[in-house]
Amino acid sequence: MESLDREIIESITSTLTGERGSSTSLTHLISSIARAAVRPGDGSVYRKLENKLLPAVCTVLSQHEDVTYLEPLANLARNQKHGLDIATLNYDLTLETMCSKVGVPVETGMDKWIPGHPIVFDEKTKQIRLFKLHGSIDWSYRLNKPDPTKSERLIRTQAVTKTDPSSNYSPAIVIGDREKLGGDGPTLALMREFERRLERADRLVVVGYSFADNHVNAVIRNWINTGAERSLTVVDPSWPRFPGGFQSDLVNGLISSYGPGSEPLPPRMNVIRKKAAQGLDEALAQGPSSGPDTEFWLHIAEPEADPLVLQIRNMGPDVENVRIYAGDSTDDRRTIRGLIRRGSGGESQQVLDLGDLPQGGVLEAELSLRRTPEPGTEDIALSCETSTGLRHNIYDVRLQTGQVTLRS
Repeated sequence: MESLDREIIESITSTLTGERGSSTSLTHLISSIARAAVRPGDGSVYRKLENKLLPAVCTVLSQHEDVTYLEPLANLARNQKHGLDIATLNYDLTLETMCSKVGVPVETGMDKWIPGHPIVFDEKTKQIRLFKLHGSIDWSYRLNKPDPTKSERLIRTQAVTKTDPSSNYSPAIVIGDREKLGGDGPTLALMREFERRLERADRLVVVGYSFADNHVNAVIRNWINTGAERSLTVVDPSWPRFPGGFQSDLVNGLISSYGPGSEPLPPRMNVIRKKAAQGLDEALAQGPSSGPDTEFWLHIAEPEADPLVLQIRNMGPDVENVRIYAGDSTDDRRTIRGLIRRGSGGESQQVLDLGDLPQGGVLEAELSLRRTPEPGTEDIALSCETSTGLRHNIYDVRLQTGQVTLRS
């Protein structure tokens, strides 16, 4: 217990002083406490600790830095006929603060919600409808008891009321594996309404979500699979190059690929590897491009020159870690022996790392040859990392004419 106490104290101190990464650590510790509180045995110590900790969390999360980067959401709400729907797993008041600053109404549905009934939103105003699926630091519990004057048999329920975060000792929030709101809280009603409203949308923009909530993932999976026109944009600077789990399912199912007859299938997903402050505007403005997520133009610059220079121009989105492969160096039938970075004066290599290549950029490599080029083709392979994974293409090279074509 002493070790846990020390971790909690250090984490709260770090969070209050604004140290990087401390908020994630604090969330992890709170989740650990919540799980311990419901284990078999006497969980009273953990419950007391949780009751002490949660008010501090409300205080920490009620403090905001600059929220200007969220203003594109307010602009979109103004420009759309029926406003904007936003779902969040965060407890804080960042979005509410931004809306208050720019004068755009925001509604969470809690002021009108009655336990056991659907959540109702105003459809007529150009506002933001905010679905706080895991609760909020300015929500607290209010016990609804059946009216004894009415001849009805009802079970008491827990409603939610707005509370000043600085004095909220029992915030209505979901922590870790523990459902703090209970079965009669607004979580299920919010999730149902979020799913219902998502069905009316063709585009979903995801910002700062790691796809770790199975319930939310199921809603997204069902939505994307029941409409061929639906697309997904993810803003995440830490999106993995080799995703796993549900992220892998998204990439495998939605990125551009080639189907029967080598016809390109338009992608239904794109990833913007930026923080929200840099990538939100871009994400709201455009969805996945209609073309493939890699598009290169390769050719021999001057077929009569010595040495021959292979040019690689990126006609598609930015890519990283471009590599070209010359093939088997022991195969005497091949004219291409290896590759040299242009102007480096280095030795010939079978695999040449050329680095990153932004859209519109050009990379060059010299071809090391065994003999004078003859009629016919040889192959060169190119690999790179896109925002959603590794890509690998093979090209046929006609050394005599300088023509390079993508092998189908």
